[in-house]
Amino acid sequence: MVGHIFRYHPAVVELKNKIERGDFGKIYYIMSNRLSLRQPRNDMGVLFALGIHEVDLFCYLLDEDYPEAIFAVISNYLGSVEETAQITTYFKNGIKGYAFESWITPVYGKRRELVIVGSRLSAFVDYLKPNEISFFDSMINSKGVTIEGSYIIPLKYKEPLKEELKDFINCIEQRRQPVANMYTGKRAVEMIEAAMKAAKEGKRIKI
Repeated sequence: MVGHIFRYHPAVVELKNKIERGDFGKIYYIMSNRLSLRQPRNDMGVLFALGIHEVDLFCYLLDEDYPEAIFAVISNYLGSVEETAQITTYFKNGIKGYAFESWITPVYGKRRELVIVGSRLSAFVDYLKPNEISFFDSMINSKGVTIEGSYIIPLKYKEPLKEELKDFINCIEQRRQPVANMYTGKRAVEMIEAAMKAAKEGKRIKI
């Protein structure tokens, strides 16, 4: 088992259920921001510290093991590891996942956000408000845009780390694979390694 605790976040669980039911229609893209001002780590940059969760979540929500390709742009201003990174993941059917990671963004405070944009429904999650999701009933297609309104649904708060530990115990009792199993961790590392290669070579890397 690996520590991809965002798979256990109540908002992510709800979004995955809605995606599987087809509530979003055709998904156009997923976007995530993890921005803050903090002392950068010495042992790893934002790709392995933060971006690894993004690429895993994109695949988890879209029910894919890997994207078809990945690209990244990284910058290191203060030390030997990257303090900012922009990741683009390319999935089949034209779906893209965008992630922006930064430890040196002093203008927002701390931001942990997830956006899903679909043809029938869009959603916004503020991970710092774990008991709600904002939904937007907007139709987006070749004929134009129709805005029908927005609403917030409350969620029963569940601590992701506690949910992960409960899953671990249940897996032992029921002899099954956890939601975040070792293959999940392996694939996430492979994707970030591909992102690092893409940043170094300046081109999209197929996976």
